Amino acid sequence: MRDVQREARHRPLCYADFLEIEMAENMSLADQAVNALAMVRAMDEGLDMEQPERHAIRNLKHIAEYALTDAFRLAQDLSFQAQDLRKLAREIESADKPHNV
Repeated sequence: MRDVQREARHRPLCYADFLEIEMAENMSLADQAVNALAMVRAMDEGLDMEQPERHAIRNLKHIAEYALTDAFRLAQDLSFQAQDLRKLAREIESADKPHNV
Protein backbone atom coordinates (compact mmCIF):
# COMPACT_ATOMS: atom_id res chain seq x y z
CA MET A 1 0.00 0.00 0.00
CA ARG A 2 1.31 3.43 -0.84
CA ASP A 3 1.92 5.85 1.97
CA VAL A 4 -1.24 7.94 1.72
CA GLN A 5 -0.40 10.17 4.67
CA ARG A 6 3.02 11.07 3.27
CA GLU A 7 1.49 11.90 -0.11
CA ALA A 8 -1.21 13.96 1.60
CA ARG A 9 1.35 16.51 2.72
CA HIS A 10 1.74 17.49 -0.92
CA ARG A 11 -1.92 17.55 -1.93
CA PRO A 12 -5.35 17.57 -0.28
CA LEU A 13 -6.71 14.16 0.66
CA CYS A 14 -9.60 12.87 -1.36
CA TYR A 15 -12.30 10.33 -0.58
CA ALA A 16 -10.41 7.59 -2.44
CA ASP A 17 -7.44 8.10 -0.10
CA PHE A 18 -9.64 7.58 2.94
CA LEU A 19 -11.30 4.56 1.37
CA GLU A 20 -7.89 3.05 0.67
CA ILE A 21 -6.83 3.58 4.28
CA GLU A 22 -10.06 2.04 5.58
CA MET A 23 -10.00 -0.93 3.26
CA ALA A 24 -6.31 -1.65 3.87
CA GLU A 25 -6.82 -2.53 7.50
CA ASN A 26 -9.46 -3.51 9.99
CA MET A 27 -9.70 -0.19 11.78
CA SER A 28 -10.15 0.16 15.52
CA LEU A 29 -12.77 2.53 16.88
CA ALA A 30 -10.05 5.10 17.61
CA ASP A 31 -8.72 4.82 14.06
CA GLN A 32 -12.23 5.24 12.69
CA ALA A 33 -12.70 8.39 14.79
CA VAL A 34 -9.39 9.86 13.64
CA ASN A 35 -10.21 8.95 10.04
CA ALA A 36 -13.65 10.59 10.28
CA LEU A 37 -12.17 13.72 11.84
CA ALA A 38 -9.56 13.93 9.07
CA MET A 39 -12.19 13.44 6.40
CA VAL A 40 -14.35 16.21 7.83
CA ARG A 41 -11.35 18.50 8.11
CA ALA A 42 -10.47 17.86 4.46
CA MET A 43 -13.98 18.50 3.15
CA ASP A 44 -13.37 22.12 2.23
CA GLU A 45 -9.66 22.01 1.51
CA GLY A 46 -8.74 23.80 -1.67
CA LEU A 47 -12.06 25.62 -2.00
CA ASP A 48 -11.81 29.19 -3.11
CA MET A 49 -14.25 32.04 -3.54
CA GLU A 50 -14.71 31.26 -7.24
CA GLN A 51 -16.20 27.81 -6.73
CA PRO A 52 -20.01 27.95 -6.58
CA GLU A 53 -20.26 24.67 -4.63
CA ARG A 54 -18.28 26.14 -1.71
CA HIS A 55 -21.40 27.07 0.26
CA ALA A 56 -22.94 23.62 -0.03
CA ILE A 57 -19.65 21.94 0.88
CA ARG A 58 -19.15 24.18 3.91
CA ASN A 59 -22.71 23.46 5.01
CA LEU A 60 -22.06 19.72 4.67
CA LYS A 61 -18.90 20.15 6.72
CA HIS A 62 -20.82 21.94 9.48
CA ILE A 63 -23.45 19.19 9.51
CA ALA A 64 -20.71 16.54 9.71
CA GLU A 65 -19.07 18.42 12.61
CA TYR A 66 -22.38 18.62 14.47
CA ALA A 67 -22.99 14.91 13.84
CA LEU A 68 -19.57 14.02 15.26
CA THR A 69 -20.07 16.29 18.25
CA ASP A 70 -23.44 14.69 18.98
CA ALA A 71 -22.04 11.18 18.54
CA PHE A 72 -19.13 11.88 20.90
CA ARG A 73 -21.46 13.40 23.48
CA LEU A 74 -23.87 10.47 23.25
CA ALA A 75 -21.02 7.97 23.62
CA GLN A 76 -19.81 9.80 26.74
CA ASP A 77 -23.32 9.87 28.19
CA LEU A 78 -23.72 6.13 27.60
CA SER A 79 -20.35 5.50 29.21
CA PHE A 80 -21.41 7.44 32.31
CA GLN A 81 -24.68 5.49 32.41
CA ALA A 82 -22.75 2.22 32.25
CA GLN A 83 -20.53 3.35 35.13
CA ASP A 84 -23.57 4.33 37.19
CA LEU A 85 -25.24 0.99 36.42
CA ARG A 86 -22.17 -0.92 37.58
CA LYS A 87 -22.10 1.07 40.81
CA LEU A 88 -25.80 0.47 41.40
CA ALA A 89 -25.43 -3.27 40.72
CA ARG A 90 -22.60 -3.51 43.29
CA GLU A 91 -24.74 -1.64 45.83
CA ILE A 92 -27.65 -4.04 45.23
CA GLU A 93 -25.34 -7.05 45.57
CA SER A 94 -23.93 -5.63 48.78
CA ALA A 95 -27.42 -5.00 50.19
CA ASP A 96 -28.50 -8.58 49.43
CA LYS A 97 -25.62 -10.15 51.34
CA PRO A 98 -26.12 -10.74 55.06
CA HIS A 99 -23.95 -8.46 57.14
CA ASN A 100 -21.97 -9.70 60.12
CA VAL A 101 -23.31 -8.06 63.24
